[in-house]
Amino acid sequence: MLFTPRLQRLIQLVIFGFALIALFIAAGHYSPDPDIWWRLKTGEWIFNHAQVPITDVFSEGGITRVWIEYNWLFDLIIYLFYKIGGGYDGVIFYTVILSSLIYLSLLALLKDQDLDPLYIHIISAIVVVGLIPVLTPRPWLISIFLYIWVLKLLLKYRETQNNRLLFFLPPIFCLWANIHIQFINGLVLLGILTLEAIMPKRRSTLLPTFYALSACAAITLLNPYGYLLYSVITQLNDPVYFSRIEEFKVPDFSVPSYLTFPLFAVLAIALLIRKRHEAKGFFLILVSFIGLILAFRARRDIWLALIPLAGLITSLLPKFMTRKAPDLDLKHITLILGSLVALLTIFTSPVSVQDISKHFPVAAVEFLKEQKLKGPIYNTFDWGGFLIWNLPEYPVAIDNRNIVYGPRTFLQSLETWRGQGNWSSDSTLLQSNIVIGPRSLPLSHLLQSDPRFKRIYSDKIAEVYTRIRP
Repeated sequence: MLFTPRLQRLIQLVIFGFALIALFIAAGHYSPDPDIWWRLKTGEWIFNHAQVPITDVFSEGGITRVWIEYNWLFDLIIYLFYKIGGGYDGVIFYTVILSSLIYLSLLALLKDQDLDPLYIHIISAIVVVGLIPVLTPRPWLISIFLYIWVLKLLLKYRETQNNRLLFFLPPIFCLWANIHIQFINGLVLLGILTLEAIMPKRRSTLLPTFYALSACAAITLLNPYGYLLYSVITQLNDPVYFSRIEEFKVPDFSVPSYLTFPLFAVLAIALLIRKRHEAKGFFLILVSFIGLILAFRARRDIWLALIPLAGLITSLLPKFMTRKAPDLDLKHITLILGSLVALLTIFTSPVSVQDISKHFPVAAVEFLKEQKLKGPIYNTFDWGGFLIWNLPEYPVAIDNRNIVYGPRTFLQSLETWRGQGNWSSDSTLLQSNIVIGPRSLPLSHLLQSDPRFKRIYSDKIAEVYTRIRP
């Protein structure tokens, strides 16, 4: 053994502690996520009306637009965190809790492999570093958590062929389908396992996995929108969004976190080549391959590569790494977690209006509340959600709910704010009485010399214009 048991446990404690610190730093600060605001308002609406929206209730003319809010249960959950937590600190609390659960679940997943705990902690810590960009208050945190547990159940089933394990899957998918559309990735896991069961050595598992897949797919229809939920998939995957919205763009490999999954891929390929004659099916290989395709396509999906690759690597590491050594027990984990939560609570300052005003038009919104001007309002894509939450008396022109507006409205708004194309004849702009947007965007400068509009407010980040009626 390279280290004495005591030293190895100390190293594990240090790695575990540093991974949690990195996780808490990433998840425990204010994130200027434009999506969170309309989600809070949607959660409030669902809470007050005891139903889900069918048509858009927040935008100008939205009553004519169908709105399939596929994250409705998450919206309600995050609103309750906000309400109980006394403001945005409740949102941060959600992010920290889910991020911690993801890390602990990842450790549980990898510990199923016959591998020295030290290497498990090293691999898990690298995954945490890779996940930092997605540790934001989004429903995908719950998707990551559920994905890990579905993968753990399926790997345990592959090993034991215990059909009782498959009974846990339908309740998970019923919950998942009402929280986030990425339950589809869980169905893909089940589909690949079913495909692998066609192999002669695994033929005995074909019927159980097929029945499990069918049951899980069927139970996802138990949502307020039924089969229409699946129409969201094609709408979200419109190519227009992938080159223009930050989370859909390809990973920025100048950021260290985005280097983790390509490095994992190289290591996995090297281990597969070395152990090509010892392969026990293609389940994790195919899952990792699909995850890599999705991760290289969009930075929001890096976890779909990191998690299965971590499982694949731990299953392929050399035999000398499988010698058992003392692992951290519950006492150590509880002590470290408790200490870090206490430090986070003591030393982290609450989210202030000043924090939010660095990214959103807080002062401009207060100005509009005082002026009580008539709408409609014309706003940017990224500020729409903030206006929905803070200025509900003005239906917005657009916000981050892509499926409500579609790619044409999204592109038109983008062109207008950039001062491109036929911006001066944009009908939505010309029908608006108020224009609010970042002062750094070209449209704000163009309107200064446009006789149809008059600037009535300006600060460091925002400008407000009103239309001069003939």
